[in-house]
Amino acid sequence: MIEVKEAVANAIRFLGEMYRSKLSNETITDIRLEEVELVEDGPCWMVTLSYLQRLTPKQLANAIEGSPVREYKVIALSAETGEIRSMKMKQLA
Repeated sequence: MIEVKEAVANAIRFLGEMYRSKLSNETITDIRLEEVELVEDGPCWMVTLSYLQRLTPKQLANAIEGSPVREYKVIALSAETGEIRSMKMKQLA
Protein backbone atom coordinates (compact mmCIF):
# COMPACT_ATOMS: atom_id res chain seq x y z
CA MET A 1 0.00 0.00 0.00
CA ILE A 2 1.31 3.46 -0.87
CA GLU A 3 1.60 6.09 1.84
CA VAL A 4 -0.30 9.37 1.87
CA LYS A 5 2.73 11.45 0.78
CA GLU A 6 3.19 9.29 -2.31
CA ALA A 7 -0.52 9.48 -3.14
CA VAL A 8 -0.46 13.28 -2.92
CA ALA A 9 2.73 13.51 -5.02
CA ASN A 10 1.18 11.25 -7.69
CA ALA A 11 -2.01 13.34 -7.75
CA ILE A 12 -0.10 16.63 -8.11
CA ARG A 13 2.11 15.19 -10.86
CA PHE A 14 -0.97 13.86 -12.71
CA LEU A 15 -2.81 17.19 -12.48
CA GLY A 16 0.21 19.07 -13.81
CA GLU A 17 0.67 16.61 -16.67
CA MET A 18 -2.99 16.82 -17.67
CA TYR A 19 -2.90 20.60 -17.95
CA ARG A 20 0.48 20.69 -19.73
CA SER A 21 -0.74 18.34 -22.44
CA LYS A 22 -1.37 19.51 -25.98
CA LEU A 23 -5.06 18.71 -25.47
CA SER A 24 -5.46 21.51 -22.96
CA ASN A 25 -4.88 25.20 -23.56
CA GLU A 26 -5.34 26.01 -19.88
CA THR A 27 -2.51 27.03 -17.58
CA ILE A 28 -2.74 26.35 -13.86
CA THR A 29 -0.71 27.78 -11.00
CA ASP A 30 -0.61 27.69 -7.21
CA ILE A 31 -1.61 24.02 -6.74
CA ARG A 32 -2.72 23.43 -3.14
CA LEU A 33 -3.57 20.30 -1.20
CA GLU A 34 -7.07 20.65 0.25
CA GLU A 35 -8.10 17.17 1.50
CA VAL A 36 -6.87 13.57 1.60
CA GLU A 37 -8.98 10.56 2.53
CA LEU A 38 -8.29 6.82 2.46
CA VAL A 39 -11.49 5.11 1.34
CA GLU A 40 -11.52 1.48 2.44
CA ASP A 41 -13.93 0.42 -0.31
CA GLY A 42 -11.46 -0.11 -3.10
CA PRO A 43 -9.19 0.81 -1.33
CA CYS A 44 -8.24 4.16 -2.79
CA TRP A 45 -6.89 7.55 -1.84
CA MET A 46 -9.16 10.50 -2.58
CA VAL A 47 -6.95 13.59 -2.98
CA THR A 48 -8.57 17.03 -3.39
CA LEU A 49 -6.36 19.66 -4.99
CA SER A 50 -7.12 23.26 -5.89
CA TYR A 51 -5.37 25.58 -8.31
CA LEU A 52 -5.64 28.98 -9.90
CA GLN A 53 -6.71 28.94 -13.51
CA ARG A 54 -5.54 31.56 -15.98
CA LEU A 55 -8.62 33.21 -17.40
CA THR A 56 -9.26 33.65 -21.09
CA PRO A 57 -9.95 37.24 -22.19
CA LYS A 58 -13.70 36.48 -22.33
CA GLN A 59 -13.67 34.95 -18.82
CA LEU A 60 -11.57 37.85 -17.58
CA ALA A 61 -14.13 40.35 -18.87
CA ASN A 62 -16.84 38.53 -16.91
CA ALA A 63 -14.81 38.15 -13.70
CA ILE A 64 -15.08 40.64 -10.87
CA GLU A 65 -11.96 42.84 -10.99
CA GLY A 66 -10.16 40.13 -12.94
CA SER A 67 -9.84 37.84 -9.93
CA PRO A 68 -8.38 34.44 -10.76
CA VAL A 69 -10.66 31.45 -10.38
CA ARG A 70 -9.75 28.67 -7.93
CA GLU A 71 -10.80 25.28 -9.26
CA TYR A 72 -11.05 22.06 -7.26
CA LYS A 73 -10.36 18.51 -8.46
CA VAL A 74 -10.76 15.21 -6.64
CA ILE A 75 -8.28 12.63 -7.84
CA ALA A 76 -8.81 8.97 -6.91
CA LEU A 77 -5.74 6.72 -6.79
CA SER A 78 -5.38 3.02 -6.10
CA ALA A 79 -4.10 2.66 -2.54
CA GLU A 80 -2.21 -0.45 -3.63
CA THR A 81 -0.38 0.84 -6.72
CA GLY A 82 -0.81 4.63 -6.80
CA GLU A 83 -2.41 4.36 -10.25
CA ILE A 84 -4.85 7.16 -11.09
CA ARG A 85 -8.45 5.89 -11.20
CA SER A 86 -10.37 9.10 -11.85
CA MET A 87 -10.36 12.89 -11.73
CA LYS A 88 -13.58 14.79 -11.01
CA MET A 89 -14.63 18.37 -10.43
CA LYS A 90 -15.45 19.23 -6.84
CA GLN A 91 -18.30 21.67 -6.35
CA LEU A 92 -18.18 23.75 -3.18
CA ALA A 93 -21.43 24.17 -1.32
